[in-house]
Amino acid sequence: MNNEFESEIKAMEREILDLKTASEYTSIRSANYESSFLAGTGVYRVNYASGDGSIFSIIISGSTGDNWGLVYPRTPSGNHQDVEVDTYYYDDQSGTYKHIEIPLAVISNRPVVSITKIA
Repeated sequence: MNNEFESEIKAMEREILDLKTASEYTSIRSANYESSFLAGTGVYRVNYASGDGSIFSIIISGSTGDNWGLVYPRTPSGNHQDVEVDTYYYDDQSGTYKHIEIPLAVISNRPVVSITKIA
């Protein structure tokens, strides 16, 4: 009786472990990284290589000194994604708005083919 109960507990532990490690839930997609991209205010188009499935991407912005730009990635469509970038900031000392360029990085599940400014 004791061995039977122990066997049932071990079977349940195996089943839980199998559910936690099922490949359907733990498949890892490869990521591609594109750097060396400086952006000023405007709209940029990121073109991705053709592939199966939807595009998943993260657009990360850096800073220039103490100034940060704002990045607004739009939903990918087809093999491209438009990204709106705002890099104007107000300079307290001069009392004017100034323009900077910021580094951007694209991390995605598809290779980046090109990045072009469209507006």
